[in-house]
Amino acid sequence: MEREVRIRRARLEDTPAMLEITRNVWEGHDYVPRVWTSWLGGHAGVLLAAEVNGEMVGFQHVDVHPDRTAWLEGIRVGERAQGTGIATRLLAAGIAWARFSGLAAVRLSTSTDNPASNRMAERAGLTSVARFASVRLRASPDPTSPSVRLGRADDMAAIRRQLEQWGGARFYTEGWTAYRLTDDRLRLLLAMNQVAVHGDNLDAVAIATATVEGARPRPGLLRGTPEGMRAILTYLRQSLYTLGVESIRSQLEATDDQWQGLASVGLERAWEYDMRLWQLELH
Repeated sequence: MEREVRIRRARLEDTPAMLEITRNVWEGHDYVPRVWTSWLGGHAGVLLAAEVNGEMVGFQHVDVHPDRTAWLEGIRVGERAQGTGIATRLLAAGIAWARFSGLAAVRLSTSTDNPASNRMAERAGLTSVARFASVRLRASPDPTSPSVRLGRADDMAAIRRQLEQWGGARFYTEGWTAYRLTDDRLRLLLAMNQVAVHGDNLDAVAIATATVEGARPRPGLLRGTPEGMRAILTYLRQSLYTLGVESIRSQLEATDDQWQGLASVGLERAWEYDMRLWQLELH
């Protein structure tokens, strides 16, 4: 029978098919079933489904970030349909939806140990723009430096100056999602007490957001002097300890030299592979 592939919006009745598609992903620990309902009910983006001869065989969620860019995530294809071009069709449909919606760019993340996904992103015209290491930060009751505090709204200009001095920071991560660090985004993070700074001169800055599961500070950006970054990490480790959290995983940009210094304060590689950020400008 000839394959008839159709890309459409996902529906509530696709839920059993989604559960079957994700059943063996990450050894049965895929996050998609936990967010499926919110994806279906979301108004900012779209949840796309790939249908073959009336059966849903894959899907992809497109979120709209505050900077009017599309974030493509959660692309999944059922085992029987893998290798048939369904993922490529879904990716192309997500890009087309973003372009039709007047968005400025498309972004997505892949793992460096997934060559198929990396090739697909490259064939679709996306460019690799950043790389983040997968790290783990372990809790500790060690006392923290009194020079570490939460950032305030009036710190914004100084934080921007420091970030530029350290080579800039275009993106920060929340899990495997990367957000552009615009002024509006930084202002929001400061208002939500999700920025930590060190010293009167702000010689180190970190963004640490809460996880979906609860109040668990997860570092998504860390810049500054070695002493300042170590002090902030110690502060975050004690915060985890106070909250009863053994450790947290996240993605961070850092050089090899920085890793050597930060490992002494509980920051270690969580996996051998990294997160790669891809981008396609739409206009």
